[in-house]
This record gives sequence, structure tokens and C-alpha cells, in this order.
Amino acid sequence: MLRTEWGSVAENILGQSSPVNIYVKPTLDYATRKLTVEVELYYTGTVSTDKNYLTVMLLQNEILGHQNGAVFNHEYMDLDGQYRHMNILRMVLSSGGAFGDTIKTTSKGHYEYKKYEVILPVNIANVPLKLSDLEVVAFIAEGDNNIYTGHKATVEIPDNISSD
Repeated sequence: MLRTEWGSVAENILGQSSPVNIYVKPTLDYATRKLTVEVELYYTGTVSTDKNYLTVMLLQNEILGHQNGAVFNHEYMDLDGQYRHMNILRMVLSSGGAFGDTIKTTSKGHYEYKKYEVILPVNIANVPLKLSDLEVVAFIAEGDNNIYTGHKATVEIPDNISSD
């Protein structure tokens, strides 16, 4: 799909109702680097499949690097001419990998709670994992191509931690 088509397609999808609500809350202990992610699902309608998939991912913003065609997004260029990459997938937290954990009950009124915990490394693929630039996204899908809904949350910096 061309970039020029994204807006109208996204507007159409966002106008649709979802049979499931999702909420994600990340909490980080800066001293131990332990990330805890709590996810809640609530089915407001019954879906046609007997199972869904919950995927939870860790994202990082502000990773500097080369970008072909970066001049078209000059607001993401830093003073040294490097591109500020945003929403970079750093880690899949759900045990089912990119396709997520199986949700076996998909009927109206079903509530489910999941908790994920991980000790965050200092680097992933030789790129620093900067704790102040992290977000978590969770989404629930029918399979590997029909996402019902999702939620993204910033990993909050505790009040007693200073960040530039």
C-alpha cells in the first residue's frame, strides 16, 4: 500500500467498533531494570473464531541512525544529520512470539488478565536500550492478519529519577 493511502484506510479502520477492549500498563524498576507489563482484555462482543492472539511488544524511540530518504521527514533529523528512528521493535514479551499468546475464550463478557516480566538488557543487538525512551504496545488479533484493537503506553520515569 502506498503511503498516500494510509490516511483513508486508517480512518476507516478506526471508525469500526471492536469486540474486545485492551489495556496495557508497564511498570519499570529502574534499580533492577525489571519491566512488569500488565494487560487486561474484556470482550464486549463475541467473535467468530474460537481463539484470539495477544501480542505484547517493547518499543524504543529516539534511536539515531541512517535513513534513506530522511530529507522527506526533516523534523526527525538531528543536528549531526542522523535520523531519529521512532517506534522501533526491541523485544517481543508475549511467550507466543510475534503472533502472541493464545486467548481461548472469546465470548462476550470474558475478562482476562496477563502479566509479563523481564529484566531489560543494557543493549539489544549492540544498540543501547535507553529506559527513558521505551513504550509497550499490546494488541489482540483474530489470527496473523486481523487486529481487533490495541493499546500503547509509555514506560513512565519514576519521580525520583532524573532524565535529560
